[in-house]
Amino acid sequence: MTATPFNPMYGGNIRVTVLGTPTEASITPGTGSLRIVHEGVGGSAIVAVKIFASTDVGTTPVSAKDIIVLPATSVIVKKPIDADRVQYTQLVGTGTAPLINIQPGEGGVL
Repeated sequence: MTATPFNPMYGGNIRVTVLGTPTEASITPGTGSLRIVHEGVGGSAIVAVKIFASTDVGTTPVSAKDIIVLPATSVIVKKPIDADRVQYTQLVGTGTAPLINIQPGEGGVL
């Protein structure tokens, strides 16, 4: 299996401030990958992210069991095609609230 470079959906990026309470944002469904970039703002703040479809029943709040994004790093994950929501929260850290960029697209993962 060959990995393909991440191909962003131009115009689909959202930039959010992450607080200590779970917060949701809409993302564009129909893409197979999501790139999450932690800008490193916010000192040592660690962020958790959960991806799901708004039609999912019984979705639990985002927690340390979900996708972890460390300061000044990025992750690319496969997502369900119908996923149209992302939930995020700050787990631990000091400093100002971190900023993350959430970019739908294709590729970048095996």
